[in-house]
This record gives sequence, C-alpha cells and structure tokens, in this order.
Amino acid sequence: MRIIISKFGGTSVSSRKTWDNILSITQKHIHAGLFPVLVCSARSHASNQLEKLIQLAIHDEHQGLLQEFVCAHHQLANELEVPHETIASELQHLEQWLT
Repeated sequence: MRIIISKFGGTSVSSRKTWDNILSITQKHIHAGLFPVLVCSARSHASNQLEKLIQLAIHDEHQGLLQEFVCAHHQLANELEVPHETIASELQHLEQWLT
C-alpha cells in the first residue's frame, strides 16, 4: 500500500466545513488504495496569536487575547462536536506558561 501525506493548516482546519473537506479528501485517498497520513498544524491566526500572547505575557497584559484564543478553540470544538474536556488540559497548560 502506498502512503500519501496530506498537510492541512490555517483556514483549512478552522471550521467544520473545512474539516468535512479534509474527511472527503482522506476518503478519496483510501478508496484509491492509498494509506493517508494527515499532518495538521494550527488553525488560522493561532500561531500569530501565540506569539502575541508571549509578548503580552511579559507585561501581564495577555488575559484578553488569551480569552479570545480559548473562545476560538471552544467554538471550533463545538462545531466539530468535540467535548471541551478534550482540549482543556492544553489550554490550561498554555495559561500556566503565560503566567
């Protein structure tokens, strides 16, 4: 079986609609006899927000952007029908690192 590697990130992992597209692409690869390996990076704007969070945390001014970041991830989790508990530990670690 041949392996195919597909990388998705940014806007292509930022909504239910785009994740449905990833599913469709992956299913096509499977039906074609390929073994798909998916590599998913950060959702749109997440990397920039993380960099900004670090800059703001130096001056203890990161709370507002952190709340925005957490809300965006909870919103995506809701769209994907993923329980918030699935990402809670990572978000808690982020908050701890920033403080």
